[in-house]
Amino acid sequence: MVELSLGVCMRQNFTRFLIVFFPALFCFLTLCATQVSAANLLVNGSFTAGGGGWSGGNNASCIGGVPSIGGWEQNALKFSYVTNTVSQSVTISTPGIVTFSYTVKDGVEPWARGAYQVVVQDSNEAFYSGWVLAPEESQTFSHSVETTQPNETVTVFITGSDNGLYWAGCYGPSFTNASLFHEVVLPPPPPNSAWIELTEGSMGNLSAPEGHVFTEIVFASYGSPNGASGSYSVGICNAQSSEEIVASAIIGNNNADLFANNGVFGDPCPGVYKKLYVLALYAPVPTTTLPPTTTTIPPTTTVPPTTTLPPTTTLPPTTTVPPVTTTVPETTIPPTTTTAPETTTTITETTIPEITENISPEEALSVAVSATALVSLSPDEAAEVFDAIDTDEITEEEAAQIVAAVQNAPEEIKEAFEDEVNVYGGKFDNYVPVGSAVSVGTRRAVVAAGAVLSSLPTAASNASSGSGGKRK
Repeated sequence: MVELSLGVCMRQNFTRFLIVFFPALFCFLTLCATQVSAANLLVNGSFTAGGGGWSGGNNASCIGGVPSIGGWEQNALKFSYVTNTVSQSVTISTPGIVTFSYTVKDGVEPWARGAYQVVVQDSNEAFYSGWVLAPEESQTFSHSVETTQPNETVTVFITGSDNGLYWAGCYGPSFTNASLFHEVVLPPPPPNSAWIELTEGSMGNLSAPEGHVFTEIVFASYGSPNGASGSYSVGICNAQSSEEIVASAIIGNNNADLFANNGVFGDPCPGVYKKLYVLALYAPVPTTTLPPTTTTIPPTTTVPPTTTLPPTTTLPPTTTVPPVTTTVPETTIPPTTTTAPETTTTITETTIPEITENISPEEALSVAVSATALVSLSPDEAAEVFDAIDTDEITEEEAAQIVAAVQNAPEEIKEAFEDEVNVYGGKFDNYVPVGSAVSVGTRRAVVAAGAVLSSLPTAASNASSGSGGKRK
């Protein structure tokens, strides 16, 4: 178990290195902006009783095996002997690195060690810590995933239980100080740009150099924008009209007064303290060149004396142009006929072999891997099928296909499977037996751990405390 925990820890660190190092290297080579960390995105990361945020727990003391949030231990998530899960989902507005951190320790004496598993999942990947023993002293761990799309959902799952020695109470792993942080890598501000950052209720003047006017809005957001010094991204809270309102105030002007208040932009998120971040491009004022104007003074002309002669009129000959007639020949386009090819669909039926006491292992296997075939069997027929399968001869892939088919079959078919096949033989570890909430592999691991613990000295048998008692 120590080797397993060490391997999980090394895998966590290596994954974190890959997620953080390569984006940082890319930023260095392309001169992009610095990383920006938002505040804790979890609701009730302190696990306060009545603080909400988490599903799957309550504020009591592990009643009915349900995990306790702040009820058994103040500001702590506690687990009982029943394996259960609490979870919380958060929407991440901008692609980036999302990191979940928490502090965990064992609930009681070292000989009563509990175990836990943490999963951090987004829409395209998931981090699994694997099942590990809770440390005797408080330790803090962090796990990360990288979102790639706007408004992606990240969900945190925390699963745990004690080692089964206590029937009541919250003696399993104890979690405190949970947090979820979002880091984004933003581009630097472009050349010939100016920016301004205002808090709610304030006013500021955004100006361009003399002889320049603003020509384009690169970024504008009234709400909870991320970033600094011209490198910005939209946060969870954002007034959709931000860019339009800012553009109407500054485009074509050398400077403009901007007011960060709900009266100008509306209130995109009531009760949240808001900010206004603006980044705009400017350019020189265009100049208009007029063509030169030339004035010409006409020369003075002296007119000689005028002599009047009798007028003479000469008429030109008349020419008659004959009319021109143009004949356009007619063009006949032959009709076009399109014939659609016929489509033939062939349906192949699956034949289920007759179930008898002499059914062959091959025929039995073909039935056992088909969920449709299993549903049509009676419990006795299912028993004949499973009894005929030689589990030593089937492959791991065939065993996985059997588990997938049986897992979705009616309960009486599952019972026939468990009666005729040794599900603990090693090939069916992913199968969840009837009446159990965990797979065969997990159950065998827990039994093995219990066997090791039962072999230890029992001198501390009188050390139990609280309202819990040792299981018989």
